[in-house]
Amino acid sequence: MATQLPKDDSVTVHELLVAQSYEITALINVLEKNGILTKKEIVDEIRRMKPQ
Repeated sequence: MATQLPKDDSVTVHELLVAQSYEITALINVLEKNGILTKKEIVDEIRRMKPQ
């Protein structure tokens, strides 16, 4: 069973989503900067993964 955090230590879903967005964007930028992939490849992969 999960341990309940004190209210002061908890975060909102919005804060989690924003943090995750920054992390993903940073990772994409580094991969693109190093020539490993392009943003177009990422968009193509996202489209491929989405259910039709």
